[in-house]
Amino acid sequence: MRSNEVNLTSWTNVLTLHRTSCNGSLYDCAMKECIAAESIDLDRICDVTKNAIIPMTNLLCRSCNYTNCQVSFILNKLETSIEGIFLSRITNFDGCVSSNGKTEILECIDQRNIVDGDDIELYCSRKSTVAIRRTDWRFLFVSVIIVIAGGLGNTLVCLAVVLEKKLHNLTNYFLLSLAIADLLVSLFVMPMGAIPGFLGQILGYWPLGIVWCNIYVTCDVLACSASIMHMCFISVGRYVGIRNPLRTRRTYTKRIVALKITTVWLLAMLMSSFITVLGLIDPKNVMPETTTCAINNRIFFIFGSLIAFYIPTIVMVLSYVLTVQLLRKRARFIAENSNDDLSLGKLIGKFVSTKTSSTERENTRSLKLLSGKTNGKILAANAIASKQKASKVLGLVFFTFLICWAPFFALNIIFAVCPTCFVPRHVTDTFLWLGYASSTINPIIYTIFNKTFRATFAEDNASLLSNLL
Repeated sequence: MRSNEVNLTSWTNVLTLHRTSCNGSLYDCAMKECIAAESIDLDRICDVTKNAIIPMTNLLCRSCNYTNCQVSFILNKLETSIEGIFLSRITNFDGCVSSNGKTEILECIDQRNIVDGDDIELYCSRKSTVAIRRTDWRFLFVSVIIVIAGGLGNTLVCLAVVLEKKLHNLTNYFLLSLAIADLLVSLFVMPMGAIPGFLGQILGYWPLGIVWCNIYVTCDVLACSASIMHMCFISVGRYVGIRNPLRTRRTYTKRIVALKITTVWLLAMLMSSFITVLGLIDPKNVMPETTTCAINNRIFFIFGSLIAFYIPTIVMVLSYVLTVQLLRKRARFIAENSNDDLSLGKLIGKFVSTKTSSTERENTRSLKLLSGKTNGKILAANAIASKQKASKVLGLVFFTFLICWAPFFALNIIFAVCPTCFVPRHVTDTFLWLGYASSTINPIIYTIFNKTFRATFAEDNASLLSNLL
């Protein structure tokens, strides 16, 4: 989101903060504390919060004389941590939020802190600015394309699996559940995610309130975690199926598939319930300031990243490496045994040509047995080749998964271990939407390499075209 900062006036002064006994919100205790402030010559009440996403301390101050007049402050590079509800005196400054929604922002650099009892004096000096925002149509265009493509692709996968009998198998049921998770990301999480990246920048604040903010971050964690965990279970299932094919066919029942799918969704729900509870306990965990709706809890950054990304990634890496090694080992074994059978076939052929007719039947049976073995080797080789192709698809899925989600979860760890590190807003937005794009790419990869899916989509498109004509 582009913005130009217009110089309004030079402002240099002392910002005095007097700690109050308020434990609630700014608005709940404003009148009571403002009445008490008259005796100590303080004219504003401020809510001071520390942002875990950007290294700034945010102040939202309201005038005690006119409660609808408020001003936002950003304090950079504070050496001491300041949070809570404070009374303040801001002399020679009459700025406030106007009715058109533009927020006047003062940036104060901490030069000296004097803590005397409950009073804190901050020496601030900076020019007052107001942001004139311009709509970033490129962001809107890209986000709309990702939303439409993800919604359409995952809807087609769901319809294909449900309506096409040829796709009614246990593996595709798992893909159906993955498509449902990605569909939730595409049709609900992505549009809600566009609000802080687009509308929030235009309006200057998150317009839907704390309740919808909590719903958004909860669904975000739920759907994205479910999508990632589905891919993890699919990679493990692929390895187990190749290692023990006969046992897998015997034990891989609808009940087992339903149990695995239920486990994935329960884990995702458990993950998302933590952020729901955190948001209910303290709204600042999901809405650190009025302009931002984002998870703002350092413990959850680490815990959520481990459960939703780093542990599944390790499992997927091990599964893929073991799958590739197993396929290569079996391919070498089949190649070596195929050469032995070919040499043996030549010897038996020569031997049979010198025998009398009395032994032809017996030798014919030997040749048929050898032919059966050779055909079995050919079938086995074809099966290995098919599984190798499937493993390449799995590798492509894993590589795409890393590209899409690794930057976002790396930022989560940075925010957790280094809350003062500054990361530009456009970088966090880009990495978030790169992760969202994974839900758009998944149906493309999982279906474009599946002949049955391709044939089903082609038939559906041909049928739709004929109906239109």
